[in-house]
Amino acid sequence: MKECINCNNICDDDALFCTKCGQKFQDNESVETSAFQTTENPNTTKPNESYIDYYAELSDESTSVIPTKSVLEAYKESFKNYLNFKGRARRSDYFPTILINVFLIIFVYILVSIKSEEIGYIIFLVFTVLFGIPTISVTVRRLHDIDMHGAWIAVAIIPFFGWIAMLILCAKDSNENANEYGPSPKYLPPSFIPKF
Repeated sequence: MKECINCNNICDDDALFCTKCGQKFQDNESVETSAFQTTENPNTTKPNESYIDYYAELSDESTSVIPTKSVLEAYKESFKNYLNFKGRARRSDYFPTILINVFLIIFVYILVSIKSEEIGYIIFLVFTVLFGIPTISVTVRRLHDIDMHGAWIAVAIIPFFGWIAMLILCAKDSNENANEYGPSPKYLPPSFIPKF
């Protein structure tokens, strides 16, 4: 595991950039400078290479797309934001969390139904609450990302049709611009991309 000295975030060994601050790792070691500190001459304005610069070079003058997290990183992030119903979440944060949690809840339900003891149903209820809350919070943040109020999650109460409607809504692409819920987690605005 690598530690970014800039923000103390722990990243995988194969990570090219810090997943929190975006600083590029150099020679498989931790990074000691931030994305906008200079290393040679303090009078120069060129920053160290970060993921912003790296992906800006790959794109045209329009908005740049921020790279996605791995499935495991997205799942861990949903538990770090366990009770966070503010902000926005990308599709790549939403779908891994939903799929993994739904499969885990179904798996536990099947195990409990085989035993059919009262304690098993209590375990299932606790498990559903523990994994249901991050599912709800990431869904609310996903709705924020497509400019919808989090209360639209109530559509999912309707069996089958509500689930399909929620799936269709959450599959929509992120809004490129900042909205009342915060900046886009997917796109960097052109003004944020450094020009040299």
